[in-house]
Amino acid sequence: MYFCGYEDTENSWQKNFNTAFLSELDRLKIPYKRLPNRDWTTKVTKDWEEAILSIESKDTDIWFIAWAKNPIMHKLKEKSGKKYTRIAGLGANPYEQAVLTANQGNFPKVKEHEKKMFSLFDGIFMNSYWSMKLAKEAYPHLVDKFIYSGQPTDFSDLEEEKKKRRYIPKLIILNSRFIIERLPLIEIELAKRLIREGFRIWHLQSDDKIMNERLGIAHLVKLAEESGIEFIHTSTKKEYFQLLSKGQFLLSTSISEMMPVSACEAIYMGLIPIVPDFGPFKEIVHPNNRYPQYDLEAAVQLLKKEPHENHDISDHMKENSVWRMLTYMNGVAPTSAEEK
Repeated sequence: MYFCGYEDTENSWQKNFNTAFLSELDRLKIPYKRLPNRDWTTKVTKDWEEAILSIESKDTDIWFIAWAKNPIMHKLKEKSGKKYTRIAGLGANPYEQAVLTANQGNFPKVKEHEKKMFSLFDGIFMNSYWSMKLAKEAYPHLVDKFIYSGQPTDFSDLEEEKKKRRYIPKLIILNSRFIIERLPLIEIELAKRLIREGFRIWHLQSDDKIMNERLGIAHLVKLAEESGIEFIHTSTKKEYFQLLSKGQFLLSTSISEMMPVSACEAIYMGLIPIVPDFGPFKEIVHPNNRYPQYDLEAAVQLLKKEPHENHDISDHMKENSVWRMLTYMNGVAPTSAEEK
């Protein structure tokens, strides 16, 4: 296998994916060559192109290119071997069409470009059945290329904090990015109601620049803080997991998720999830912990009830998700991880 992953940004989901995927290849003793990681917006440099084209691949080889719009595919398409990619997220909610780069330039032009790029691959892995449904609706002529794989996640970094976890009663954790598509106004109104009921709310953020640099968000942040939401910024994953472990509940108001790693991590840590009855949440959260989207009073009542149910995130453990991807790349349609 030739592996061209995401750029290794510290504490990012991209690095988590690279580490999880490659550690499974190592564990299974599958030989691979790691190619230079590249952001899909990076232009193909001459040395990068020469390095790729110098590889003498065979028909039985596999190329895994993490970014579905990586421009190197224009050079790779004539190379021997099957080519696979994945889509981590689509710019979509129930009120817009699904595309990979929803907010960039002319929509029809963007979509046409994506059709051409996606058609260069033999298969495109999707991290949820929800995202796969959206992709198939957006690109009907490519339906056979989309494959469910789950979101390969390495949960081992949570073990230390999980073992010594002592949660703070009635502490709610919000860990989706505070941006427009995550419905911050609904979050603010819900927070007001919950604080009146005696709950405390932490919104964990990995980088305050995300909020500070987004036009139109600063005033919402101020409004949220005035409403009682405590924003806490973390610089490392270890620090984030320490704070996450103190929560009793995970709360989400988002209807724009493909498969939130942050929710899976919170569930693995032992927090009680309270989420909208929507999209990918239906795949990992028990029905008793889901409220009708936008129904804030229902969310409040669920939190007061403290529903303790089992939530299945096994599809997204790296062993199961990577196994599913490898099985498909070897020409076998996977059914369940138990058949390994």
